[in-house]
Amino acid sequence: ADLSSANPRSGDLSCGDMRSAEISSADLSYADLSSADLRSADLSYADLSYADLSSAYLPSVDLSYADLRSVDLSSVDLRSAIFLSTDLRSTKTLTSQQLTSKNPPLLCNSPLPETIQIEGGMNRDCDRIAKVLTERYPGYFRFRSLESAEEFVAEQQKKTWD
Repeated sequence: ADLSSANPRSGDLSCGDMRSAEISSADLSYADLSSADLRSADLSYADLSYADLSSAYLPSVDLSYADLRSVDLSSVDLRSAIFLSTDLRSTKTLTSQQLTSKNPPLLCNSPLPETIQIEGGMNRDCDRIAKVLTERYPGYFRFRSLESAEEFVAEQQKKTWD
């Protein structure tokens, strides 16, 4: 499914099957995505502020630059998810276990809540994320080569946070 730039704001998408969906730049603020299957979906640049993602299945999802203010992440599977320049400081119920379990999400320039301290911190995976981007998105204009993906990631690392 291609829901990029869609506006299902406040919609009920709970228990939905959106595997591998293109949902980048969509406005999903206040949406109910609880128990949704979003594995391998592209949610980059999506507005997920105040959304309910509790118990959602998000392995390998791309949450680069997503707005996650006050998102409920309780019991969310984040294995191998991508957090590139994603502010995680105001997420609700994010745990260090979600960030350090087997196949943890990839973190690069993604500030963490004050209550979470993990080895490597917000830049733990910057050295690995370019390779993952080129593998997951072959042919994507920004990542035509590993070198272009590395340049892109290096540029994202320059972003500063308040």
